[in-house]
Amino acid sequence: MGASNAQTANSTATAAILLSEWIPVIGLIFGGCCSNVFALESLVREVPKCGNLITFGQFAFITLVGLPSHVHLGWVPRLKPRRVPIQRWMVMVTLYFCVSVLNNLALGYNISIPLHIVFRSSGLIANM
Repeated sequence: MGASNAQTANSTATAAILLSEWIPVIGLIFGGCCSNVFALESLVREVPKCGNLITFGQFAFITLVGLPSHVHLGWVPRLKPRRVPIQRWMVMVTLYFCVSVLNNLALGYNISIPLHIVFRSSGLIANM
């Protein structure tokens, strides 16, 4: 009997810890996703061809955030040695850029945002 009560108490404690960690995470993920869709829909409604500016902003932000971890600051700043050849990176960046630009062109045709999200999620194929 004592071992069964201890297992039940451990299971309850584990479930409480998991719920206290996962509920905020899932809430933030869906909240961020929904706010992103709301912002995108608002922007597209006002300026239908603003998609390329959004893509440029995404690329600039990712570049600025990632640059410090890839640059060796010395007398002359230079890139750190790569583990993956630059040709492979260029193929991935080119694919991602082309998919993003094509998705942005689709915004100019006044398609519904849920349909656009389905198209935009196809960019995951290039990343895999």
